[in-house]
Formats: sequence, structure tokens, C-alpha cells
Amino acid sequence: APLLARQDGAFADLLREFGARRNSPERNRHFQSVLEALAAAWQATYPGLIPEALLAQMALARQVPRWRAMLSEGTDGAHHVTELAGRIGGFVSTGAPRDDTLGGLGARGEIRALYVHPDCVRQGLGRQLLHPAAAGLAARGMAPFGLWVIAGNDRAAAFIAAWAAAP
Repeated sequence: APLLARQDGAFADLLREFGARRNSPERNRHFQSVLEALAAAWQATYPGLIPEALLAQMALARQVPRWRAMLSEGTDGAHHVTELAGRIGGFVSTGAPRDDTLGGLGARGEIRALYVHPDCVRQGLGRQLLHPAAAGLAARGMAPFGLWVIAGNDRAAAFIAAWAAAP
């Protein structure tokens, strides 16, 4: 069964340390594997849905400095990862809405990112990530929450609709 590292666990510490450049080689490899899942998910999901120039920016080599810069500024969110067969299978990040659109719709929180490595899809990892993310948002007074799905990403839209409809 996949293992979850919740906000108060190793992944949140890893994010802080990575942003502050206080990370060990082991933590750096762990964070690199999170970014590998992100980059692989983008490369598998978004061709034809977003401009090629934007897709090229999501290459792994470009993500490490981008995330390091973002994290050095701090984050107000919570982060969860899931592992499958000893590797990062996916991650989710949550927090306050980043723009007025979701807030204008009544959302008090946001699923900011939800990515599952393409080799790990359809194994229940997305649900295992969303459950603690939703519970964490509710516990922090950020429910209801919203999320964005890129137009044309029918698989993600169907997954979210099924998850939201489940008891």
C-alpha cells in the first residue's frame, strides 16, 4: 500500500529545507523524484492541450530551480506525497485560493496541484492523495475548496467528478 507523508511529516520538512538549500543528498533525491513525477505527468497529459513552449518549460531540468525559488519564498500550503513500489507515485498541494476566481465562487481553499506519475495512474493514488488533502483543507477552515482542470483534460475532469460524487 502506498505510504502518505502528510503536511506535518517529511515532505513538508523537505520542501522547507529544499527551498532554504539546507537539504541533504538523500532529501535532494527524494525531492527530485517528486519533480520527476510532476514533469512526467505534464509530458504525458498536456501535449495538444497547452502550447508546446509551456510544455517545454515543464522539463525536469527547468523545474528544480523554479521550485527552489518558489519554496525559498515560503509556502502557506500543505503537501502530501504517495509512494508506490518504493518510488514517488504522485503528490498534491493545497492552500488558500491563489486568485479571486475561485474565491468569487465561494471557495475558501484550493487544490493547487495534483499529479500522479503516468506509470502509476489507475491504481488509486489520486484518491489516496485527495482524501487527506480535502480533510486537511477542512481542518484548516478552507472548505469548500476548488481546483482547476485544463480544458480538454477529460480524464482529469472525469476523475474529479467521480471523486466528488463518491460518498
